[in-house]
Amino acid sequence: MSGPPLPLSAGLSGTHGDGFTCDGPTPGTVVVAGGNATGNAASDRTYSVTYTTWRLSGESFQTVGSPTSSTVDLNTTASPFTAGCGV
Repeated sequence: MSGPPLPLSAGLSGTHGDGFTCDGPTPGTVVVAGGNATGNAASDRTYSVTYTTWRLSGESFQTVGSPTSSTVDLNTTASPFTAGCGV
């Protein structure tokens, strides 16, 4: 995440979802989730999700490790497409 200020999005829009949490495995990091429905309909509740962990370093964010991916069924699993930092 570099360049002009970029928003951290959260929620579902059609077949795409975004979210983030500050409860990552490494203290002081933000985990950003981005995913797309595995089908082509907005009613599809199964998403292929990529998680990227970021740490603030100076004036920019640096990735921590490599992104990970998983398939998430929103019918049975809590959505990763929420804003999960702060109170």
